[in-house]
Amino acid sequence: MQNKKNNNPLPPLLRRAKYLLLFVSGVLIIANLYFLSETRSYAKSLNSQQSQATWYLFQLTKEYAEFQSSLALAPYSNSYQQSALLKYELTWSRFDLLIANQESSNFLTLPGAKSVFFPLFERFKALEPNLELIAIPEHNIDIAQQFEALYLEIIDYVNTNFRVSSSLYQHQMDQARELFNMQLLTLLLLIFGVLFAAYILHKESEYHREQSLTDSLTQIPNRLALFNDLRNKISRHQPFRLFILDLDGFKQVNDQYGHQAGDHVLKAFAEKINSLGANCYRIGGDEFAILSDTFNKDEIALITNEFHQRMHATVIVTDGNAIQVRTSVGSACFPDDSNDLNELINIADNKMYVRKHTSKKDDSERSTIKSDGSVEHTF
Repeated sequence: MQNKKNNNPLPPLLRRAKYLLLFVSGVLIIANLYFLSETRSYAKSLNSQQSQATWYLFQLTKEYAEFQSSLALAPYSNSYQQSALLKYELTWSRFDLLIANQESSNFLTLPGAKSVFFPLFERFKALEPNLELIAIPEHNIDIAQQFEALYLEIIDYVNTNFRVSSSLYQHQMDQARELFNMQLLTLLLLIFGVLFAAYILHKESEYHREQSLTDSLTQIPNRLALFNDLRNKISRHQPFRLFILDLDGFKQVNDQYGHQAGDHVLKAFAEKINSLGANCYRIGGDEFAILSDTFNKDEIALITNEFHQRMHATVIVTDGNAIQVRTSVGSACFPDDSNDLNELINIADNKMYVRKHTSKKDDSERSTIKSDGSVEHTF
């Protein structure tokens, strides 16, 4: 685990990104509705043989495009989910009218109409059960892509078959095609927005997870992070040694200098053990833990001695006052001492308290006048 400070102001960035995403989505919906309105107006210019069928086709594409727009926003609120389900029903009705209505019978006589739209309608209906998952971003993206594939087939059929030799009609079709392309562009942007929203939610989840595993005062991993790492190592049967460290006389620091001074000592202590390069944790109060892969007794003695040496440095807590806080250390080895997580912690704790009491000297404060006139205290 990397022990590093978390100073990244992620939540404000996430909020701004969410607001920007909502704004862009609103603009895209308005643009899409505008393009749909413009597309519908061009349907009135087609010849008499195709006018009724064309009207149904454009109604279908309009409803389908609105359904796609609502579907892309479904993960954000229940109202968007209900809107997407309603738009699905309207699109289903347009499909049914296009295929089953007597007024559109001329359309079905066109080459390839039956072979294209009957299978399309069946595939469209087959996707209906998937709508139960549209509120889940990961599933929503896949579902939207499946419905979009059907939509693109409809657009492709329209662009391929509804053409006449009239230059005016060709001009109208060119304009309609441009509007279709703009619709597709706005839909793609909406899909991109959904992907971006999923990315934001993922980063937000990562941030909150990191915050939940970080001690707010010292900015090193906390007790929850320690237990997670211990469980992972034990589940992988990876040998390790757990060190438990405790500050001797820390209560006297709080009593004599106040809690702000105590916090200063804890942060200084965390920086010192963090500089050892091992995985270190604050597990509560003035108690810390370190995970190491070292098992040799001589190396353990050297590491323990290094703990004491590093912690021996003076800490300035108030003007003209410096203190040195001693450290008691206990350790336990997995799997030699125990295979149980709680028992390992108890063993290390007990060894630490034995050393604390056996090495404890006079509890009274010892004061030293330094050459610069300041007072140094050892607890």
